[in-house]
Amino acid sequence: MPHPARPPKVVFATLPIRVLPLHERKEEDHRRRQAAWADVFWYFPHPRLEETWCRTVTEAMAHGLPCVVAAHGAMREQVVEGVHGHVVREPAECVQALLRSTGLDAAARQRIAEANHARAAAFADAAVRHWHALYARLTAPCRGSS
Repeated sequence: MPHPARPPKVVFATLPIRVLPLHERKEEDHRRRQAAWADVFWYFPHPRLEETWCRTVTEAMAHGLPCVVAAHGAMREQVVEGVHGHVVREPAECVQALLRSTGLDAAARQRIAEANHARAAAFADAAVRHWHALYARLTAPCRGSS
């Protein structure tokens, strides 16, 4: 049975913002409720962790949240500084980036939300094209032999 809507763990409890950290794998409805509650998405993994593509960043973008991410792995390409949120190199930079992301006026938040929606949609479209092409290549021998 799904849990009632409740705020996710706030990493920086002394800041006046609602931070959505990398969430556990939960059902889509639970993630949607958490994203609606949050002001910003934050992800700063251990420096030894290389992300090839961080799906949770794409999910946060699809919800229109500004993203504050670490400058490693593909996140450097996924989040364009100032367009989709902020890319930070050191953990100490996170607090300032979180404050910048939540101190935006309504127009700036709307611009980021629109850019993030477009980025997430482009990723989804590219992923579908990739998987469709892979499926076509893998099944071509079967279709050609009938």
